[in-house]
Amino acid sequence: LDDSVLREALVAGVCLGLPGVSVAIATKDGVVFSGTDGYSDLGERLPLHANDRFCVGSITKTFVAVVTLQLVEEGKVDLSCTAMDYLSRLPCGECVAQVPNTDTATIRQLLSHQSGVPTWEFQPDWIRAGRGEKMVPGYVFDKAETLSYCSKDLLPPTGAPGEKFSYSNTNYTLLGLIIEAVTGNDAAHEIRTRIIEPLGLRHTFLESFEDPAVVCDPVLPSGGQALCHHYHFATPSFLQTAGYSLRIFGPPLSSSTSGLHRYLVDSSKANLSPEWCAGGMAMRAEDLALYTRALRDGTLLSAAMQREMFTYYPPALDEIGDDSSGTSTGRRLSQLGSFYCQV
Repeated sequence: LDDSVLREALVAGVCLGLPGVSVAIATKDGVVFSGTDGYSDLGERLPLHANDRFCVGSITKTFVAVVTLQLVEEGKVDLSCTAMDYLSRLPCGECVAQVPNTDTATIRQLLSHQSGVPTWEFQPDWIRAGRGEKMVPGYVFDKAETLSYCSKDLLPPTGAPGEKFSYSNTNYTLLGLIIEAVTGNDAAHEIRTRIIEPLGLRHTFLESFEDPAVVCDPVLPSGGQALCHHYHFATPSFLQTAGYSLRIFGPPLSSSTSGLHRYLVDSSKANLSPEWCAGGMAMRAEDLALYTRALRDGTLLSAAMQREMFTYYPPALDEIGDDSSGTSTGRRLSQLGSFYCQV
């Protein structure tokens, strides 16, 4: 395999301003390419290595979708039921009831982002508390705590259930709570026993809810860090909304780096607990490649549930989508977002 083109692409990514790039490619024969370039920590100039773990963001949602569909296959979850059907009698039920559409949107609509349930992640109060000046380093959000930022008195629904596609982290916070309600186990446990362990993903964990020193391979990533440093673009809108704080972000990277990196702030003091089932997974690139291969090949789901996961259910307003940022989107994004597989 001549991987020179791939390695040049890694270098190009870093030259464009990314702190570091890690890529792995897996086929039926296993991982056939693995490469890195750049840094796992810009401040300390630690080189990135293949075993370094990244937050994989909303790819987490695919893990949650797989577990949910496995529970459908087992008769523990009904795609036509609502979040309130499963959560109303639990301690979190009162908070869930305050979120728009939780008593009318179905599980299928939560999975496909057609629920009309608003997302907590763009709510200014949450940005300040979860990623900005009011953040408390080391504080772990309760699993249902983010729901208080998208209650009916703060955010309206983005539409009626099934009306249109509107991407929402809240959908997958609710699905995580449902997984725990019907299994009696932590969502992290269900993801681990149903996906991570069967696939042999040795550098994968749900950050803040699993200890990587316990559940991951003992071979430490670079610098002995459980997770690579993560960064945020220092856009004026982010800094104004979040509130810049030396206590949170440290000195600007412009004082220690050059090029495009000077437009980043180090947000590593923010853990991933608020993201939880909406975006809290961390893993190395090779694990991600192996997981994606299994997702594609149907290793994790029955044939019926595999079809369900990749079936497009058109929303009523199919020609105009909404990505929750106020940007109108065309049919293509609306269609892609309606799959359960949000890769």
